[in-house]
Amino acid sequence: MNVPPEVVEVLRKWVRKAEHDLEAASRIMAVEEGSPFDTVCFHCQQAAGKYLKCLLTCSGIQAPGPATSRNRALWASSDFKNSLKSRGIRVVGIKNLSRQFQRCQSLFHRTGLPVCSCVGRCFRSHHRDYGTVHPNLVDQRHRPISAEFDRLSCSMSLCVPVYPKTGRDFPFTCNICGQPGLFQQIHYFNPETPSCAECRSNVRLRWLVHKLSIELFGRSMPLSEFPSKKSITGLGLTDPEPLATEMAARFNYRNTYLTSEPQFDIRFDPSPLGDLDFLIASEVFEHVEPPVSHAFQNAARLLKNSGILLLTTPWVWEGDPATAIPQLYDWRLEKDGYDWTIFNHRADDRIERFSKMSFDGSPGPSLAYTREHFPALSDWKLSNDDGQWKLINKSPDNKEETFRHLVFHEGPGLALEMRLFTKSGIEENLLAAGFTQIDFEIDATPESGIVFGYPWSRPVLARKG
Repeated sequence: MNVPPEVVEVLRKWVRKAEHDLEAASRIMAVEEGSPFDTVCFHCQQAAGKYLKCLLTCSGIQAPGPATSRNRALWASSDFKNSLKSRGIRVVGIKNLSRQFQRCQSLFHRTGLPVCSCVGRCFRSHHRDYGTVHPNLVDQRHRPISAEFDRLSCSMSLCVPVYPKTGRDFPFTCNICGQPGLFQQIHYFNPETPSCAECRSNVRLRWLVHKLSIELFGRSMPLSEFPSKKSITGLGLTDPEPLATEMAARFNYRNTYLTSEPQFDIRFDPSPLGDLDFLIASEVFEHVEPPVSHAFQNAARLLKNSGILLLTTPWVWEGDPATAIPQLYDWRLEKDGYDWTIFNHRADDRIERFSKMSFDGSPGPSLAYTREHFPALSDWKLSNDDGQWKLINKSPDNKEETFRHLVFHEGPGLALEMRLFTKSGIEENLLAAGFTQIDFEIDATPESGIVFGYPWSRPVLARKG
């Protein structure tokens, strides 16, 4: 829909007001001890309402007014829902606000995390063709409102962009081994740290079980309670134990590896099991040789229509293009306390340092797009002749390149990091490959020890259309 310029200007002001609400919530939460939780929720709800009204206005839908009892009935009316549906918009769970707020408070008192499900669940919406509802509407930082609204939804699970937002220690029951565990401060800072003492699972692995259970059986169950259904077909890409063994016992499932049997290359290989109901790619796509689009396209080919891809990979918000750092050459990302710094060793041997990188969409230096470590990778090898790992590459134009500042995930070799995704980079690849539903996790499930301390690198569920 074409939005008149005068309306666009008004909507930009709404977005700025929404940003001010989030900033107010952020400042309140920065107090840490004694933060007025209800006030934080109020500001987040106000922001969500403004973003949603922008979305609806751009779609030609008259939004009901403020959340009075009369207007809540309008929001929930069949006429309003049908008008959304006719434009390809699905509003998820417009529910009783007080009930959602009570759940939100309960979760807050359990974990210390201000999880605003009352906002995220009541106002979150999804468009089939993400990002095309209103291509002409951008805010003062030139980002589509769709991206702004989705950033809000993602950040709602932690309320505000003060990261990592830690809470108190809390007990949970591991959904992989069934044993009790304790979620501690270190797990907010690094979700890859094992948090189950029995099976050594972390947040990421328990999320895979949780989400797969919901998608296959309609509710979250521990792995030991998954029913045996050999009619369900799935493929894993280097899935860890005990996930692989348990799923092989219950489904028509095979775990695969890149260099050992059973071998499988996600870029090109056909499915060894026929069309798949699910594909698990956990911490794999950041290591795939470029172009990574081949991996996304093949993942879609492997799945049945309505089949799902469970994807985890490091990613950050793209941020403001106006503050994007320049093209990188031989670079690596390093953490300094709460801050992230990129060191870029240029081809002329000069070193550039980009400090206080913004990974959550807040002001500051940003990536703007997915950054490849070796964009012209072609004929390459790893060498350790002088005691330091380096990558030697002969590009397609026969130019030799040497990269010395490599990043390995748990050792050299196939764990070499090839790229750092941005959120939009993942979305664009998934959409181009044929996925039509793309959901970045926004919820916490503390009873299973699934809480994320950052608004980036959240797991993704993608469904083939």
